[in-house]
Formats: sequence, C-alpha cells, structure tokens
Amino acid sequence: SSGINAEYGSGCSGDTSYHFRIRHECSNTGTSGGGGGVGGRPRRKSRDHFSQHYYGYVFFRQLKGEQFKRGYFQKSLVLIARRPLVNLYSKIVQILAPQFFDSGRVAVEVAMHNFGSWEEFVPGKSYQVPLLGQVLSFHVPSVKDKTQPTKQEFPKHALAPKPVILRSIIESGLFSTLEPLLPHLGLVWELVLLNEPIVVFGASPTDTSATVHALINLIAPLRYAGDYRPYLT
Repeated sequence: SSGINAEYGSGCSGDTSYHFRIRHECSNTGTSGGGGGVGGRPRRKSRDHFSQHYYGYVFFRQLKGEQFKRGYFQKSLVLIARRPLVNLYSKIVQILAPQFFDSGRVAVEVAMHNFGSWEEFVPGKSYQVPLLGQVLSFHVPSVKDKTQPTKQEFPKHALAPKPVILRSIIESGLFSTLEPLLPHLGLVWELVLLNEPIVVFGASPTDTSATVHALINLIAPLRYAGDYRPYLT
C-alpha cells in the first residue's frame, strides 16, 4: 500500500470538523490506529452504491480552562446521513453545533423544525433553505450539469438574512487539499483509479478526512467503487 502524509496542522484544540464512513450492517471488518484510507475490493451485493453505509459529520470542540472538570471542555455533535454530501452536511453541523453547545436540545429541536420545511432534493434544482436564523443557498448537481451547463436559478422569493452560498454540496477545497501532492498527483490519480490501497495519516481528523474525500473525487466523473474510510480511530 502507499502512504500519504496529510499533516497540514497540529492538534485538535479549539473547533474541529470532519467526517467518517461506516457500514450500517454487521461486519467483521476491524480497524485500529488513526488516519484514513482508500482501497479494497468493491462490494456488489447492492445496486445502490450508498445503501450499505452511513456518513457521519462531526463538529468537535475542545477548550482548556481551569473552570472545566479535568481542565478541559470536550463535546461533539454528530450528524448521521445516508449520502456523502460532505460540504452541505459539514456546513450544517458547523452552524448547529455551537448553538447546541450554548443552548442545549432547544437548538436541535429548532433545527429539526427547519429540516421539516425543506423540500426533497431534486438533481438539477437550486435551493434556499432556512437553518437556525441563517439561509443556505446551494445547487443539487445532476448528470446534465456536466454536459449542459445551466444557470443556477434560486427561488424568486428572497429569504433574509443574506444566504450562505455553497458552491458545491459535495466537494470542499478539492484543489487546495491536494496542493501539497501536486508533484506526485499523476501517480496518486493512477493509484486511486486502479483501486490500490492508500493510507492517509495526519495530525488532525480534518486533514485526513478532507484528503481521503479529495482522493476519491480525483477520478470524477468516474465513481470510486472501492471501500474507503475518511477517518479511522
């Protein structure tokens, strides 16, 4: 297997956002250590590439202070979803988690009420949706977007305040994440395309999960059919 160092920062002090991927069925696959990785034989039991996995989106806060028990405040909020809409769901937990830490369950209840007002996502359609006093503006991609670029039209009724615009609901900083790998990007692309095992390790869950996500999207529009783990612990 090949190894990639995703050590761009250090430690997890303060706020940390990352994502992981787990099977939702019983499995004897065991993992240990920290980091992430891609590679493994594709599973062919299901026609739906996403149906056998859950995707977890985490916002973790760690603060040091003498007023806290054991000297630290440590708390996480995890959103579990069926689809790898990494940029969208990561933004949701980044908005929800700080309010949850401050206000408790009431913030989650308000967010659930907001989610209930969202329309079902339709590929090729643009949305503006409310979330805890903010508005998220995004476009759900479709196959036609690749061959027939269309203007993204949002609902005519304007929602206040000014929307938080997500350029993509899936990718987030793909090129900036892979920038340190530019001298070897051709080799990395080949390894991902051929489903060769790759181990990604770094100083934080943010770095490793972002790198693994960037790697599997490196061969787009081909869909990566192997197994992968954005973060292992």
